[in-house]
Amino acid sequence: MDSSVIADKVKEVALPIFSSMGVSCVEMVYSGPRQGGLLRVFIDKEGGITLDDCQKVSQSLGHALDVADIVPQHYVLEVSSPGMDRKLYCREDFQRFMGRTLKIKTKPPFEGKTRFKGKLTGFQDDKVYLLTSRQKESVIPFEVIAEARLDVDVSENKLQ
Repeated sequence: MDSSVIADKVKEVALPIFSSMGVSCVEMVYSGPRQGGLLRVFIDKEGGITLDDCQKVSQSLGHALDVADIVPQHYVLEVSSPGMDRKLYCREDFQRFMGRTLKIKTKPPFEGKTRFKGKLTGFQDDKVYLLTSRQKESVIPFEVIAEARLDVDVSENKLQ
């Protein structure tokens, strides 16, 4: 069975569990038998994820997956937070992290560049507004964003 098919079936089992525990799935990746069977689940919630959240989700999801018998061989389940430099996947992520510094990669190049960094000042009409360190505003269409991540800048002296 294809890895993406397995991940989709796992999501069907997992979403009600996530909902009941007040967490959301940020990303789910399954690597098949060549990698030894590894299912990675990244969860998040308002206020952040704790180790206790990861443990509870891992136990509940692991039990549900054992009962559903979706994964065809032995696998390792890893549940964790998306991290401080997390990826932004959907439009809601851009709304949620307003005011934070982002690193964005575009494909194809946009305005002659593929990499942008700046403070997220807006998200409107499927456009991301970034204010660069040179106080220049870049307006990037959502559809050309290949990857967007939070930038972890330790000089800000605060974790958000």
